[in-house]
Order: sequence, then C-alpha cells, then structure tokens
Amino acid sequence: GKINPRSIRSALDNMSNEDRQNFLADGLEVAGLNPYRAQLLAESAMRYSGQELIDAVCALRDAYQRCVTSSVSVRVLLEECVLRLTAKTRR
Repeated sequence: GKINPRSIRSALDNMSNEDRQNFLADGLEVAGLNPYRAQLLAESAMRYSGQELIDAVCALRDAYQRCVTSSVSVRVLLEECVLRLTAKTRR
C-alpha cells in the first residue's frame, strides 16, 4: 500500500530483530529509531520537498564536517547551519 508516517511506524513495530540488525548494517538508521519517533519524523518530513530535505541533510553534513576538522566553535557552526536552513524557508 501507500507509504505514510503510520505505515512506517507499523513497519518498525512489527520488524524482527534480525531484519532490524540487517537494515542497520546496511546503513538504514531509521530501523533503529523508536517507531513513534520515526512516525513523527516522517510527518515532519512531509512538509518539505525532496530537494529541501536533501539540501538540509547536506547542510548538516557540511556543518558536522567543519565541526570535526576546524577549530571554530561547534556552537557557531551549528548556528550558521540553522541560519542557512531557516533563511531558505523564508524565501
């Protein structure tokens, strides 16, 4: 059927431990989330286009990379990332 936040929660609720471990080993980190939290994240994600989500993940990845490779304050880098993401939503 149709994929929606409730179906994601249901899939995680009913997933076997073996399947969960296989998905996690393959890099599907959502398999390790609490099912209710995964549902909330899916509901939030539905408010954005695919490109907006990709841009946000890239911005967070870049901020993390700068956190581990520079001497700039983590707080400053995260604030820059938040400002960059929120500026895009105000256009």
